[in-house]
Amino acid sequence: MRHRQQQETPIPIYLGIMLHTKTRKRELVDTLFNMGLCISYDPVLRISTELGDKICYYYEKEKVLCPTLLKGGLFTTAAVDNIDHNPRSTSSHDSFHGTRISLFQHPDDKNSGVQRAIVTIQDDTHAKKTKSNLPKFYITVPPVVLHWEDPPVTKVQGANREYCELIPQAIQMEYRYSANKVKLS
Repeated sequence: MRHRQQQETPIPIYLGIMLHTKTRKRELVDTLFNMGLCISYDPVLRISTELGDKICYYYEKEKVLCPTLLKGGLFTTAAVDNIDHNPRSTSSHDSFHGTRISLFQHPDDKNSGVQRAIVTIQDDTHAKKTKSNLPKFYITVPPVVLHWEDPPVTKVQGANREYCELIPQAIQMEYRYSANKVKLS
């Protein structure tokens, strides 16, 4: 052993956690540990567990689950979009489906937000371990039932006919906009 485990340098810790995150291979992490390049597999699992427990602690404290880099007390908006890669694939090996959520905060001159606590872990072997429980709605997905009845359709208010008199003007404006855009480019 080069030094005490409690005084491990940041690069071997980072390398061990990164390898585990990317590959989930104990053998690879332990091979690099035996070469002196990263920490062993057991501390990687301990750090991962402690980080998860801390995130649950902050959830219970703040009643919100979001990145700690976001500031408190700021107006925040979200953009949500589907991510579909090769949805026509016949196997799950060639396709990916997910959801991307982007959060945007809007500070101004009067309110720059409140810095939230940063998630840290400590090597407290004597500290009492507590298990955090997330609310049931985080883990329970209620069944969805499709109704095959005719959907309610609202009645159209006003005249139900096409109004085409403004279409030629709109087309001319569109061509002018496109021509100006090309000239500016």
